[in-house]
Amino acid sequence: MIKYKDFAIKTTKPGGWISKPEFEPLEETLLRLNSWIEENELIVMNVETILMPNVYEAGSTRTSSKGAYKSTEPAGTANLWYQIFRVWFQA
Repeated sequence: MIKYKDFAIKTTKPGGWISKPEFEPLEETLLRLNSWIEENELIVMNVETILMPNVYEAGSTRTSSKGAYKSTEPAGTANLWYQIFRVWFQA
């Protein structure tokens, strides 16, 4: 059986009206990912990075050291895109 688990870069300090949010270093995210693989003695098939729109609530996790990627749609609405590390493994 094939399964996957997503890892997002955690927000260490949420932003405000005039301040930008702060995020854990990429190395810490990868350390969490690698530790999880070792602890569970998994056979990893693939690790990929993907962008997903509007998947996290404000103040939870973010997935880029610069925050989310923002795109403006023709109707004037904005989407926030989050980078996620997805680990595919055998279960």
